[in-house]
Amino acid sequence: MDIALISPFDKAKDYYQRAISYSKHINNYNLLASTFYQLGRNYYINGLKDEALEYCLISLEYYELIEKKSIRPLSVIGDIYREK
Repeated sequence: MDIALISPFDKAKDYYQRAISYSKHINNYNLLASTFYQLGRNYYINGLKDEALEYCLISLEYYELIEKKSIRPLSVIGDIYREK
């Protein structure tokens, strides 16, 4: 497939998936939490709210594992529920 035909959404999604794979490889939960949030946000911006919710909830789980609080995934989750 010609790279020029890939949408910006799909390009971003590919890079986020790569980051997730690498973060899992190096066992870095902080990067996983952040990247899952970014992936969820990307889905949210593109109107795919169910997928956005799924990834933001995964992000929250990783934030809990590292005992770090973040409002970023909570904000997207709140927006999704507000819009339902």
